[in-house]
Amino acid sequence: MAAAFTALFAGDIGFGEHFMHHPRAASLQRKLGAEGRAASLSGLACLFDAADVAVGNLEAPLSDRPDPALAARKPGLAWSRPEEAAAALRDAGFTALSLANDHALDCGREGLAETRLRLARVGIRPFGAGPDATLAGLPWLAPFETAGRARTLAVFSAFEYRPVYDHAFRWYTNRGLPGVAPLSPLRLRRDITRVRQRLPEPLVVAFPHWGESYAPTSDAQRAAARQLVAAGADIVIGHGAHVAQGFEMVGGRPVIYGLGNCAWNTPGRFGIEGVAPIGLVALLSFAEIGPPLLRLVPILTDNATTGFCSRPLGEAAFARFAAAHGAGWATGRVGGAPCLERLVPLGETAARQAPASALAPPGR
Repeated sequence: MAAAFTALFAGDIGFGEHFMHHPRAASLQRKLGAEGRAASLSGLACLFDAADVAVGNLEAPLSDRPDPALAARKPGLAWSRPEEAAAALRDAGFTALSLANDHALDCGREGLAETRLRLARVGIRPFGAGPDATLAGLPWLAPFETAGRARTLAVFSAFEYRPVYDHAFRWYTNRGLPGVAPLSPLRLRRDITRVRQRLPEPLVVAFPHWGESYAPTSDAQRAAARQLVAAGADIVIGHGAHVAQGFEMVGGRPVIYGLGNCAWNTPGRFGIEGVAPIGLVALLSFAEIGPPLLRLVPILTDNATTGFCSRPLGEAAFARFAAAHGAGWATGRVGGAPCLERLVPLGETAARQAPASALAPPGR
């Protein structure tokens, strides 16, 4: 189909500076030193070229000063070379980046503010975290037109509730401090209502950071997805597990539980955890007529194999992936890469009238 507008959704992103001194990271040092950070996203350029806008999950703050107060309490603090990282994200084609994740404040609240400022300076919209609850909870909005009609893509991002991030790390904005937006279907329903009242024909995407690293979809994620659909989300696209998770239809809405990594330059735990080193890139395309087309491109994210440059699966690997996971989906291509695809009619359904009792914030 000829697309009038295409939005790309990518998973976890970080260029790996905080792993540079790992014994298995010598090749990363050479990669970043010789080719720069943009090289880690170059293998996906064919997909970015096929999109009008692109959004992802930025897990490494654009700051080089990890918070010393967290150093002894929170392992794996992420940081970056901020100018180089910001330029690489801009050059890759990102339009917006979610900061609602478990690394957003690894460089403290000053690092969060610096990240937001550096993204804005290179023309990328940060969302999902901010100086207060109102700003952190604002969606990223992308206006577009189909068949001469104005429409809006509204993407809401939030981080699932984890007690240690609330009580020990004070990560969320619910304490009146700068931080990340907590995942709350109740708040999402209220915010979606406002969006539908104010914007022309919005298509609402919930973009949550959730799940356990290198683990399959959990019951808690499935329960939360039902709540997000009940709250009014048209599509749920999750991230945070560093590995592709399942995808299914919930209440007539597509739910992709985990995109996995986009470019996450760490040694990885795929072999240790016994999981496939595969991520997903999702593309949502709107034609002049008919329902939107959702395409899922599986990508290889094993840095030991790719040389820290994720790329779409080859034909044989894609065929195996499609046979295992593609029930109910057709196969196609986007940007020359093989993909799974399906049309997703997104009219009003009974899910919109779910009772408030179904919308309790998960985990709280």
